[in-house]
Amino acid sequence: MKKTSQLEAINTMLTALGQRPANSIAPPHGADVATALLILDEASREVQQRGWHFNTVVRTETPNSTTGKLLVPANALRVDCTDTRIDLVQVGDYLYDEKNDTFDLSSYTSLEIEYVFLRPWEDLPQPARTYIMLRATRKHAARIRGESELRSPSMDEVEARADLEESDGNTADYNILTNWAHYRVVGRNTRFPRG
Repeated sequence: MKKTSQLEAINTMLTALGQRPANSIAPPHGADVATALLILDEASREVQQRGWHFNTVVRTETPNSTTGKLLVPANALRVDCTDTRIDLVQVGDYLYDEKNDTFDLSSYTSLEIEYVFLRPWEDLPQPARTYIMLRATRKHAARIRGESELRSPSMDEVEARADLEESDGNTADYNILTNWAHYRVVGRNTRFPRG
């Protein structure tokens, strides 16, 4: 089965408003395509920043040997240290130790960091593409038409999100003990174990 291309997603957004579909999304393009691309990218970031199995990675990192700093990758939407005894937050482009009030992390030989990455359209699984496309279509129509009833998700969008959550759960091999909804209650202040 062929995955939804970015051009197909843009054309879904345009045709939902009765606009002509685009032949290409390569620049130069008109204002309609440019607006649709911006909203599709925005919807993609919003959906992906939640953190899914396909875009969440745990890596062992070592602070820079000279500065002691740990640079956060540019495509990271969220960053967290899996060790709950260490309180690291992203400040600018680096991780910051809030407990010790410093960017210098050289006292840690290695840190296990959970990243939620922004994946490009081409790397997204089909359920994510479908949900992002439908979410972007609604947001695009709401902004262009300014109709408040378009601010609530459609049944198609709700079903697409459910499909994405089911697909994510299947690929992550969650079970009753590692299901994110249950884990938030049982685990409380501990990190969620990822597949």
